Amino acid sequence: MGKAATVKDDAESLERLFRDFLGWQPAVPHNPSGLAKYLAPLSRFLRSEVENALGQSGSAVELLANEWRQFFFPDADNAKFADA
Repeated sequence: MGKAATVKDDAESLERLFRDFLGWQPAVPHNPSGLAKYLAPLSRFLRSEVENALGQSGSAVELLANEWRQFFFPDADNAKFADA
């Protein structure tokens, strides 16, 4: 317990973690094609997750989709809703 609970290597690892976190610099795209390339994998992932959630009866996403279809997307099937 106390002082014996940690060792110098643990403290150095924690310091590196904090330095990496606090010193992180985001990758900023500088043109539209760079932004599209950066966001495309995330967009594909989110679309896939929405489609999966829409396939689960009673999921929050399915309930939201049914509500939104009444106002915004009346003709949208699950694939079109996931795209939107």
